[in-house]
Amino acid sequence: MPQPAIGARHPLLDAHRVCHRLWVGAYPYPVQRLDFSLWVQCAAEFCGTEKSFASSLGSLQVFSIALHDDGEHRLNKDDIWLADRAAAEIDHHWRQGGRVLVTCAQGRNRSAFVAALALTRFTMMTADEAIGHLRRARRVPGVLVNEDFNAAIRRTNDWARMAAPSRETGLIRAGAPNPGGFL
Repeated sequence: MPQPAIGARHPLLDAHRVCHRLWVGAYPYPVQRLDFSLWVQCAAEFCGTEKSFASSLGSLQVFSIALHDDGEHRLNKDDIWLADRAAAEIDHHWRQGGRVLVTCAQGRNRSAFVAALALTRFTMMTADEAIGHLRRARRVPGVLVNEDFNAAIRRTNDWARMAAPSRETGLIRAGAPNPGGFL
């Protein structure tokens, strides 16, 4: 079955394809059996709600983190650590061939923040490339307009590059050929 194009809208959700097997969007309510193996839920106001419909999730794994995007709460080290753990889980699932859905309330800042962190892991995009890519792929206004999130993406990306200057071979660096079809 051919893959939908980058930026293609999911037929059942307010979500767009960001790369091969990675989708970003708004909270999927009501939740149905979805064609994903991992759902990363990033909205603080929805944390715990996934438990109320766990029986309808089948084999879908859920990773839920309580991020705020209300102007009152600033990202702290714990938030960034949790978002980076979620990005690592996305990376792991994605490398195992899983399909991943990352959501928040509107699918614009918190979910895009976590997805950008994941993109910098498995595509070797820079933070700014990942931010730009998500803005183009999500195709709705207001994606990653929270500068606090963007600064955290840039810092986390810098730390990861300093900590691991020689990553696995086969990952895609921006502008390089794309043999694996990641994007």
